[in-house]
Amino acid sequence: MKKVLSSRISWLFVLTLLLCSFPASLRPDPMPAVTGLTHKLQRALVGLPGYTIFDYVTFRIADDRVVLLGNVLHPEVKQEAEQAIRSIPGVNALDNYIDVLPRSEQDDAIRQKVYERLYGNPQFTWYAVQLVPPVHIIVKNGHVTLEGLVNNPSDRFMAENAACEAAGASAVEDHLLAMSGDIGELSSLGLRMEQ
Repeated sequence: MKKVLSSRISWLFVLTLLLCSFPASLRPDPMPAVTGLTHKLQRALVGLPGYTIFDYVTFRIADDRVVLLGNVLHPEVKQEAEQAIRSIPGVNALDNYIDVLPRSEQDDAIRQKVYERLYGNPQFTWYAVQLVPPVHIIVKNGHVTLEGLVNNPSDRFMAENAACEAAGASAVEDHLLAMSGDIGELSSLGLRMEQ
């Protein structure tokens, strides 16, 4: 149960982060309400200097503690995330469970292949040109995990196919959330939707 709740809170972070980056004309209505602290945490993580589409960092707030979760390529990004979050007023305690991915030429090659297949697809151009592209590609020991947000289920399917077709991937896990198909899950997270 805790794993499911943590996963849903992670999706909440991704959703609110990416909804804020969508042009107003493309934002679904209604948008979830975001607390001031949550907004500050999101901004701090997205603004990390070394944060790329090959990293995925999220958080949850539990018992007045901020818990950082995710995977990064470089230990500096893990440290920068912790420093950025600690500097935010209102953060009294922090647990950093960000995993630094092991160095691997094979994983690097898989990352590149998934990136090229996904963001090189003309139908996916809109995602590629965003300041923070919304689909993150995590590769660990040949296992590919897609994290983030897409507009619709067909884009989610396209992203998963791109990862599956990348040579060398031993498995693919799709954690993407489709705004037009999965947005209904927000009510099960207890989010208040504003009109």
